[in-house]
Amino acid sequence: MTESKSEQPWDAVFSRVRVVHNVEYKFEREPAPTTSELDAVETALGFLLPLSYRAFAERFGLGGTIALHGETELFQLFARSENEELPYRRHSVVGTTLKSRDYFADLIHGSAGLRGEFPELCPERLVQFAGGDEYQFMFSPTEVTVARPRECRIYWSSAGSGFDTFVNSFPEWVERVHERWAFGEEEPVAKYPYVFKPYPVGPDAISYWANRETRRGNDLSGAEVAHWLAFNSNAARDLALSIRDHSRTDAFPILADALQDAGCTNADLLDSCRTGDPDIDGSWVLRVLGIVADLV
Repeated sequence: MTESKSEQPWDAVFSRVRVVHNVEYKFEREPAPTTSELDAVETALGFLLPLSYRAFAERFGLGGTIALHGETELFQLFARSENEELPYRRHSVVGTTLKSRDYFADLIHGSAGLRGEFPELCPERLVQFAGGDEYQFMFSPTEVTVARPRECRIYWSSAGSGFDTFVNSFPEWVERVHERWAFGEEEPVAKYPYVFKPYPVGPDAISYWANRETRRGNDLSGAEVAHWLAFNSNAARDLALSIRDHSRTDAFPILADALQDAGCTNADLLDSCRTGDPDIDGSWVLRVLGIVADLV
């Protein structure tokens, strides 16, 4: 059995997040940022990012939208090119933050009221990390709310109307955004034929679009899965059971080959076997196949 990861304060929230991948746009996803890339952002902005935000970025990736209808974009760290005039939903943390800092610095010089209304806030030092068409979300580096693990206050600004306190930590932000903008029960997730992971999820799951495309892909049917498992004298089923019962996580790439031989063309499922994290992607694969087991 693999060794359990140490529990973190944000795990209760992040365990509810299910990443939504559209298999048609599998190869257009932004890769999850690396530790060195996150470090580079901290250097560029002179700000230590909340540890929970770093954990989310490394686990789920950025550059996508959170909440079922895709209202709020989590910015990617850097622009794809030196041109910061990015297309719609291609904002970057560094580019957007540097531009807004210049704007607020000029604004504050000409408006004592802005500083007077928010004496504890330094708008010219805010770090913009997410937003929608009419609003932005910003970390406030001067307002540390939890020293260990590091968290800070998060503000939001809507259509140039000033600043309002939103939450006091990034995990709270994830929950609050979901609660404020997610679809109600009249639009159940089941209507959307995407591939979801991590899995399983409860009724309070938080959906996160890990890529920006929201056209519908191809769902997996029970009949397809049953055929894959039974093909070639139950080869895929026996491999999956061996992985589950004997923690043979090294056999996931072999399972991918067996599934592909059986006719599986789901890029997300196959890639999860070949290159995914066994504790997250691998466990999800077993659950999709009906071989339910946690690997940790």
